[in-house]
Amino acid sequence: MIPTDEITQSDSFDQQGTQPLQPVKPMSRWRSFLPTIRFALICAALFFGIRTVAPTYAIEGESMSPTYHNGNRVILNGAYRFQTPHRGDVIVFDPPVQSDEPYIKRVIGLPGDHVAIENGAVTINGVALDEDYLQGVHTTCFHTAYCDLIVPEGMIYVLGDNRPNSSDSRLFGPVDEDAIIGKVMVSIWPPNAISIGS
Repeated sequence: MIPTDEITQSDSFDQQGTQPLQPVKPMSRWRSFLPTIRFALICAALFFGIRTVAPTYAIEGESMSPTYHNGNRVILNGAYRFQTPHRGDVIVFDPPVQSDEPYIKRVIGLPGDHVAIENGAVTINGVALDEDYLQGVHTTCFHTAYCDLIVPEGMIYVLGDNRPNSSDSRLFGPVDEDAIIGKVMVSIWPPNAISIGS
């Protein structure tokens, strides 16, 4: 004979084991795509965030030669537009003349500066500007209205490093600081022109 307590335990086990399972509700088709949608949104946010904070710019023309040349690609500091410009910075900006493309030039004069171009040199507040990056090239001026002036508040005076071949503040005057897109941080192309800063 089988002991009664074993029969009781066995019966109890069978009763528990035969409990019907609760059906699992299938995941909706939309919810199954949630991880993919989240990932795509994060990637898009990163992409556009990087393009805003550090946009790239392809240089066209030789107005910044010998510092930068036609075809060079640079990464900009997009946050620079919210900072105070500094003399010597190379910036990309929307010019105050009709143009489908932004310009790249060097900041020469700051708000309140007396900028004068005379005897082949640029003077700031009566002091000749040291411009080693010009490699001995002289600076001439095209329009007398912009050869000797006080830079207005909220504006900057810009020049290309290739002084004989640059459309800059000598032609169109000072540039509004709000037109600045960014400052050149890094030159990334071609490989032999990789450099940091300007």
